[in-house]
Amino acid sequence: MVTYGKSRTEALEAMTTALDNYVIRGVAHNIPLLRDITRESSFRKGDIATDYLPKVYPEGFKGCALTSQERSALLLVASALHARKINRNRTIEPSRRSEVRYTATFHELGTKSESKEVVFHGISENRNSQEMFVNGKSTIITGDLTTSKLVLDLNVDGLSLSVQYVSRTTSTISLSFKGTLFTIDVHPQHSSGYLELMKPKKTVDNSSSVISPMPGAVKVVNVKVGDVVSEGQELIVLEAMKMQNSLVAGKSGKVKTVCTKVGDTVEEGEILVELL
Repeated sequence: MVTYGKSRTEALEAMTTALDNYVIRGVAHNIPLLRDITRESSFRKGDIATDYLPKVYPEGFKGCALTSQERSALLLVASALHARKINRNRTIEPSRRSEVRYTATFHELGTKSESKEVVFHGISENRNSQEMFVNGKSTIITGDLTTSKLVLDLNVDGLSLSVQYVSRTTSTISLSFKGTLFTIDVHPQHSSGYLELMKPKKTVDNSSSVISPMPGAVKVVNVKVGDVVSEGQELIVLEAMKMQNSLVAGKSGKVKTVCTKVGDTVEEGEILVELL
């Protein structure tokens, strides 16, 4: 991608806008980093050298940092997207206001999750604005708020946003903003209180286990209990779809358990080897 302008600043502004509207799905890419660099002060001045990245990002790039206004705006956008889908499933008059209360939780890397009560007050008659209430304060979202478009140009109480709609599950909406992916949980208020009573999911250390990535037949087992293995060493060969797949150790360690043998048929997600 190449942008140009009458000055470096003008070209960088064009590049920032282009990156906000650059949609890539299904493969890894570096748009979040590039977008952040276009707004970084020393790069905008042209004050760069070969040590630019380790100097500006000494701990690596962690994603863009949002202001409180931007974070709140994304909470409202996600809540409105969720509420519009709920309203579409109802047989109500388009002009009638229907109040729906939500608890929206924003997850941002490196910061504490933020939750707010959001009250959705329906869709206006022209279908181009939505009214939300946060802590009793009215907020108007204007723009074509729809999941049928990949890039949404919106205005939330005077703040202009170019947001990419990425995906949606029953209660989670993923939005890309400033090149970085953010997830927002949106739950009806009557059910959000139950979430605090649910036990947290156990985290699995995948580096300590060799897990079958698909159903298949075990053709080779290269280790036994007590063996010391190194990271990347082949432990299991799995035959699936007429291909042999090499399954390797995710870390160095000692074999704790071998859960399979040659000739076994295994399912996707089944643990084959465990390491200490």
